[in-house]
Amino acid sequence: MSQLGDDTITDDEGIVAIDLATGVITVDLESLFGATYGQDDLNGLPPNTELLIDGEVLSTLLTAVGDALDDWTASVVDRLDAALDLVRVQFSLSVPLTLLGNTLGTLTVSTDASLAALAAGTAVVTAGFAQTPGLCSIVVIGPTLCGAVTTLLTGLTPAVLAALGPGIAAILTTSLDGVAAPALTTLGSTAAATASGVVVLLGDSLGGLFGSAGLMGLLVNVQNDPTAPGAGAEPASWSALPAPDWAYPASTGVFDVAALQLSVVGAVQAIELDLARSSVGENVVTG
Repeated sequence: MSQLGDDTITDDEGIVAIDLATGVITVDLESLFGATYGQDDLNGLPPNTELLIDGEVLSTLLTAVGDALDDWTASVVDRLDAALDLVRVQFSLSVPLTLLGNTLGTLTVSTDASLAALAAGTAVVTAGFAQTPGLCSIVVIGPTLCGAVTTLLTGLTPAVLAALGPGIAAILTTSLDGVAAPALTTLGSTAAATASGVVVLLGDSLGGLFGSAGLMGLLVNVQNDPTAPGAGAEPASWSALPAPDWAYPASTGVFDVAALQLSVVGAVQAIELDLARSSVGENVVTG
């Protein structure tokens, strides 16, 4: 249990990773945007798709953070259950037995086993009986009392004793759940509040960079004068390129494409970085 605070927790999609030891939160933007747009990654998005940290993206991020924390909470429960299963139970119960107003003796039931073994019915439960001296010699009812003792001891078979284990485990588990359940409920509430807080933090920080009024712009599948469905406007810096004309049998102009364009936006566009950019043209083909 001591290592739970050192975990790095992630969601199944690999969108977010939270290092619980250092507090570092890592967001994989490719996975985040891919999941938002229903894809495994950024490949195949329409030309000039602008990646914005908007409400839809933050909703995906909230789901990812929630999934990561839910998985972690589930691991806490699993480890807690495993730890409780290892709890060693030393149990001894002495019960005086009477019949017809006479004390037959004292029955003692005891065990020393794990809680898991008790619950499974595999724990060894032993029983002993200390009979009242002179019981069988009591006038008239002595034989009856001794017969009752014999019946009792005959009935205390290993199977009957083993069946006591789950009952003991149920009592102890109920008591332990009374302690653990509130803690787990608090953990779940804390995890939910943490998820919201993390998304607010990431939304503020990432939104300030890549939001609709952010400092930076991100375009994927960048093209000049694209005609594909859903295509966005070409980058302003590419507007001077001759527009491609694909009318057969001649093609003129320049066709430019870049995998990703990172730019500083605002009144002054100081930086623009194109990644994996290629150009074709200007070409004239006659048939």
